[in-house]
Amino acid sequence: MVTVELRRLSPKVKYLWFMQYIVAGLIVWIVLSVVAVSIDLPILSRFSDATRMLVVLAVVMIFLLPVLLWLELKYRSFTYTLTDEGIIIREGVIAKKQVDIPYVSIENVDVKKPVIYRLLGLGVVSIDTAGGTGKEGVLPGVDRPDDLVNEILERIKAVRGAGEKAREERSLMLLENILNELVGLRNDIQELFVAKEEHRPRKHRKKSEKRETPSPTEPIADTKLR
Repeated sequence: MVTVELRRLSPKVKYLWFMQYIVAGLIVWIVLSVVAVSIDLPILSRFSDATRMLVVLAVVMIFLLPVLLWLELKYRSFTYTLTDEGIIIREGVIAKKQVDIPYVSIENVDVKKPVIYRLLGLGVVSIDTAGGTGKEGVLPGVDRPDDLVNEILERIKAVRGAGEKAREERSLMLLENILNELVGLRNDIQELFVAKEEHRPRKHRKKSEKRETPSPTEPIADTKLR
């Protein structure tokens, strides 16, 4: 019995997610700063260009603060479990999503390690299934991803090995049942044949004693009356 454990992504993945929002915030700040400096808005007319840029930066940072809460909720809502039969991935803060991936349907498990992920010791584990149009399951930030991939492959091997053994046992059982049926059919045929012989009318036996014919060398007895 394999122990089932609820697992989470690495906490360091939150830094990566937040960096993405920081980059997006910087782009927004640059665009808004250019607009604030180029256009003489009444609300900013009394400020210098540098002050206007700082004001825009403060506004952008205020809007980024809720992102920290959102990322924390996103991190806590993302879990994955390795069961005896497959992998269960749950995610979603508002709209919950669950993906069940049986081991027997997994075709490939690979790891991607972008530069920034390698610096943090993380990796992205992707799971492909038979007949899937894309990545069936993605774990976006895992510590020691190679160890996780090896564990998944070992579980896949164990499940498929058990499946092969079960199929062999079923095949042997089927052959044994067929053999028993053939033996039973042979016995039924033998019993039917014996019963038919017992009920068949006996033919008249030929006389076992035939009349003896005199031998030519044997003297003929005189049967005349004297």
